[in-house]
Amino acid sequence: MEVKMLFYKFVIFHVIFLLTLACSSDSYRTYDLESDKVCSQSPKFISRRISTGSDGLIVRETSYFDHWSGKYSFTCKFEVETGHKSQFPGLFVVIQRLHLRKDPVTGNCLDYVKIRPVDKDVISEISHINFNLKRNKYPWQYFCGDLRARRDGVQADVRQQDPEGLAVTGFLSDEEPVVEVEVYVSKTPAFNETLELEIAFTPFTQCKSMWSEYKACASSRCIKKQSFNDGVVNCPFLDCPDEDGCGINLIVDDSLPPGLRTKVTVTAVTSIFCSFFLFLGCIWCCRYFEL
Repeated sequence: MEVKMLFYKFVIFHVIFLLTLACSSDSYRTYDLESDKVCSQSPKFISRRISTGSDGLIVRETSYFDHWSGKYSFTCKFEVETGHKSQFPGLFVVIQRLHLRKDPVTGNCLDYVKIRPVDKDVISEISHINFNLKRNKYPWQYFCGDLRARRDGVQADVRQQDPEGLAVTGFLSDEEPVVEVEVYVSKTPAFNETLELEIAFTPFTQCKSMWSEYKACASSRCIKKQSFNDGVVNCPFLDCPDEDGCGINLIVDDSLPPGLRTKVTVTAVTSIFCSFFLFLGCIWCCRYFEL
């Protein structure tokens, strides 16, 4: 009898643990722009490199620009790499939200984010630090103005050529598993303007070598199934294919971690089921042990 009771306790404990884990999991690594892991104080010729893991990575500005004095220009350089380069040969980059200024007369970018793939380098691969010892052959792709992934993901980017059709909020590194990012804010004071930045980096694999946990984001490129319909646009192609299309009205709280920005109905239903099963488990325990 005592062994049986211990067994039931063991099962109940692990069921509750797994339910709690399933209800609270967040697959994205999230870094603030002002973090030392992103905008480090290293010399300018050194670029720090951060990894997406196998799921994804979010880099966002939270409150740093709110206190921007404009006395000096702001420059931040960093690199993002896929977690397992043999499995994930490339990166999707999607601007979730961005508000950086343009010159009202010329239309040129006063502030910008620019992105490009990084050439393979043995030293960088080992140290995860790019010393910029060789010239990068890839051109920069600039982003500025006012961009939202769900609003502007229906507009094609004519600067980038891809058979699937890239959105103006997207960038694709198909040949290299590492991208270089530079954020620049000019010293021109931002009067009555709020500067914003949030970028999602998602590793992709070739669909021909995918497992059951992967789903096609395009005809030949797959990402993890859990990245679909999670409130974050991961696929850089037209019409937000991983979110059932762009322009869908969602209630999104920007103060939440990106992985928790799911559809309200899905979140509510999930919470109800988790609470219901936990409640049944507690009732069963009380009756079984006559508490």
